[in-house]
Amino acid sequence: MSRIDDDERRLYQCARKYEQIVNQGSKASKDSAAHLPSYEAAGNDGEVFVESITKFLHEFSAESAAETDSSSSASLL
Repeated sequence: MSRIDDDERRLYQCARKYEQIVNQGSKASKDSAAHLPSYEAAGNDGEVFVESITKFLHEFSAESAAETDSSSSASLL
C-alpha cells in the first residue's frame, strides 16, 4: 500500500471515530438532559464532549505512533 493510501485509510478511520464520538455525545447529552435540571445538563454537555475528544486523540496518537514505529522498522530491513 502506498503512503497516500495509508493516509486516506487513516483519515477515513478518523472521520468514522469522530462521527461515533459526536453520536455518543449527542446521545449522552439527551440522556443527561432528561434526568437533570437544564442548568446542570448544560454543564455536562461540554464535559462529555471534552472527554470523548480527549479519548479519541489519545487513541489516534497511539495508533499513529504504532504505525510510525512499524514503518520505521520495516524501512530498516
